Amino acid sequence: MAERKQSVTLDMIETHAPPSPDSPDSETPSISFISLNGAFKGRRVFTLDAPIYLGRQIDNTDGLNPVNALRFPAKVVSRQHALIQFKNGKVYLQDTKSSSGTFLNGHRLSAQAQESALTEIHDGDILKLGEDCDVNGVLHSSIVMKVETKSGSGKADVEVSNVEGEDVSDDEDEYLDFSTDPTVKNHVDLEFQAMWALLMDGIEPPLTRLQAIIDGRLDPTAIMSEPTIPALSRLAPSGKGSSPEPSRMARV
Repeated sequence: MAERKQSVTLDMIETHAPPSPDSPDSETPSISFISLNGAFKGRRVFTLDAPIYLGRQIDNTDGLNPVNALRFPAKVVSRQHALIQFKNGKVYLQDTKSSSGTFLNGHRLSAQAQESALTEIHDGDILKLGEDCDVNGVLHSSIVMKVETKSGSGKADVEVSNVEGEDVSDDEDEYLDFSTDPTVKNHVDLEFQAMWALLMDGIEPPLTRLQAIIDGRLDPTAIMSEPTIPALSRLAPSGKGSSPEPSRMARV
């Protein structure tokens, strides 16, 4: 099936903050987001006098989105995905229990559904929300942006940016953590290979047995009488002969 990639366009609404010349926030810096994978066009600029919410857009008319928000209708982005704030003279990024992760310069801030610590971000850093995943031939793209920070010299426009595209259900966040991180995939592969080697220790490979049956060198009924518990007991905790409980597999 030919791969279809979701297309997104930007619907931006600008509201101007009221002037307050005597406010100490006149030195509040601004932050800009520049898309690196076509999620939106142009530059999105926010002042950091209030937290900036990054997440999934559910309904353009729901009225539930914060004023300072940049939202996308991407299934790899959670409704409350991440937060950026200005604190103690520094700009911080925080993953707010997202499903598919928040990445800063390629580093994932926290595990799935776990809130991360505040992580300082700098001018030129690369921010990614979620990971690319293919579902039934449809590529759901992550959001990749370059971050630029600038020292404040007065109030800037506040932008409420919603990205329009596919319809996204307002049900609970789906588990769409289809990791493409080579480190994660390599870890899973090594763990599987180690478990398989443990189970197959001292046992002929299945293909070898099948060939023996075909050649008439092995009676297939003999296989049925062989005990299977010893192999399973190798996975039991030390000192226990019982087989382990079936593992729970994450439902996608």
